[in-house]
Amino acid sequence: MALINSERIRSLFTPFTQVDNSTTRKYGGTGLGLAISKQLVELMGGQIGVDSVDGEGSTFWFTVVLEKLDQQNPTNEIEKRIGKTQQRLTAEMPTLVEQNGFSQLQAAEKSHFHILLVEDNLINQKVALSIIKKLGYPIDVAANGIEALRALKNVPYDLVLMDCQMPEMDGLTATAEIRAAGSSVLNPKIPIIAMTAHAMKGDRERCLAASMDDYLTKPVKPVELAEKLEYWFKSSFEKNKPQFEAIGQQNENTPAELQVPSKQGKSDELDGNNKIFNESELLRRLMDDKDLEKMIVTAFLEDIPKQIDGLKFEIADNNLAGARIKAHSIRGASANLAAESLRHAAHGVEVMAEKGNLDGVTALLPAIVSEFVLFEEAIKKTGLLIDYK
Repeated sequence: MALINSERIRSLFTPFTQVDNSTTRKYGGTGLGLAISKQLVELMGGQIGVDSVDGEGSTFWFTVVLEKLDQQNPTNEIEKRIGKTQQRLTAEMPTLVEQNGFSQLQAAEKSHFHILLVEDNLINQKVALSIIKKLGYPIDVAANGIEALRALKNVPYDLVLMDCQMPEMDGLTATAEIRAAGSSVLNPKIPIIAMTAHAMKGDRERCLAASMDDYLTKPVKPVELAEKLEYWFKSSFEKNKPQFEAIGQQNENTPAELQVPSKQGKSDELDGNNKIFNESELLRRLMDDKDLEKMIVTAFLEDIPKQIDGLKFEIADNNLAGARIKAHSIRGASANLAAESLRHAAHGVEVMAEKGNLDGVTALLPAIVSEFVLFEEAIKKTGLLIDYK
């Protein structure tokens, strides 16, 4: 029987603290029991502590001052005291829960709520991964529906964030495969949140028809994503699967306490320059993470020229389906980077490709090229990437 040293004793009644943190211990726990016991004892005006002797073990004790029980009618007296104690604990419980970091307990539970992000675009992946990790959820990435199905057959995920438009297998097809009778995925009823562009009409209806559970528009905003994940995290925890229609009606107005304020305090009206690159909006989406901003912008500047070359190849090959996918990818990444003018140009090409208008696609291609050049120039002016040529 080991001695608990004085330093460990002092921290023993702190939330989420355990004497033995080794992975080989037989019994685990959250480390909240003693912290809550301390709060309860102190609410009753008492004290709690521990005496530890090496070779003999440890004795945990508490003291409280209690009134002497009325021997004439002990049953009624006990009931009265229980009622008073319940009232006092009910009144004090919010403080008790807050002081013991119950939100931290929720964070500990979140670490077991495993998310699969299905997204083909590298920039969108990086943005979503960063936000979700900051929210405390573990997350893996699949680049298309085929990879998603493979992952869902092997890992017991709790939720899927599914992009709708992807090469090889899109999100709608993948969802149909997941929900199909006889599906080989581990959980055919896993909640699936669609992620798609707001500008594409009918997306919500198509997601509902494909048996998806919820819906997020791109570019993904941290507050909206946090609300969706929190909702489904709680639903999973409570084993209560809500209806898609009810979810779609909620969160029309973001609660004030969840707003991510803009440091500049400016309106969201865009002038000509920040239509090219709205840095304040990008930082707001990235929760003011300057290091992440540099990483995302660097990746964007490396990736978009490749996407444009791929788009040119598809146009030269008269492959409108391929051109639409490339334009969609450029549009999605540009939206995440708050590069509105480039997003708008790519959206025009995407629409023309969807309509089967090769001449229209060809005519609008130069706009994508020129808007990307303007974006590069805007980045250079910001001094964000000093070494960028």
